[in-house]
Amino acid sequence: MKQVVLIGSAIMCVFATSALAAQMSVEPVYQEAFQGDNITVNVTVATEGAENIYAASYTLYFNNTLLNATSLDKGPFLTQDGNPSNIPDPPTGIDNAAGAIKYGECKAGVVPGITGYGVLSTITFQVIGEEGISQLDLSDLNLALLYSAPPEYVPVPTTLNNGTCEIGAIIKQTPTSTPPTTATIVTASVQTPTAILNTPAPTATVIRTTATLPSPSPSPPSTILISPTTTASKPPSEEESEENNKLSGFKAVFTITGLFILLILKKGM
Repeated sequence: MKQVVLIGSAIMCVFATSALAAQMSVEPVYQEAFQGDNITVNVTVATEGAENIYAASYTLYFNNTLLNATSLDKGPFLTQDGNPSNIPDPPTGIDNAAGAIKYGECKAGVVPGITGYGVLSTITFQVIGEEGISQLDLSDLNLALLYSAPPEYVPVPTTLNNGTCEIGAIIKQTPTSTPPTTATIVTASVQTPTAILNTPAPTATVIRTTATLPSPSPSPPSTILISPTTTASKPPSEEESEENNKLSGFKAVFTITGLFILLILKKGM
């Protein structure tokens, strides 16, 4: 029973220590970029308990075939109370050849430490690779991360949270030539109706004439000329005259015949 209590107490102490551990993180945790871009990451500190942070340091490793560090700037975390801080040089600095950044900062004088959350430092990278993933991994600097304020000035348990930068491939699109749009012009042909006049065709009377040409010497045979002549039809007025004349003659015959019959009848009586 005592062993169970001891084991439980040990587990509770481990969880309590983890709960009170400070956090050092890379923010943002993940970001995506392309070749030629500039990206910025922050290294932040957050205290979970009553720790007073007096000094902080770290080493950050990155893929130097994809990223090139261009600047390292101090953040406001350790100076947020208005008291100054110092940055030792070295070891603080950028080493692109090794793919590492080393940073250290300590408050000046005998002053209280800092609690809470804040940005410890800011790093700017230029993306030099075409495609790939670079881990941004935090580690200690000379076995040190966070220290409490004097007079204790002891290491503070710290949990590290790393980051990732993914370099995306740039898709190069080949421009395609678009053929010019051809406008088709349709011309509608309009046919004007023509009036067809029915005119009576003249009756042609062919008169053949033979002409004999005397010649003392042989000559080509005589030519027979055939010339069509047009007989004009009678005008409507003449036709009506003829019909009227025929009608008058008929009436005259009818009248004479009637008179002749009356004479015969009178003689018979």
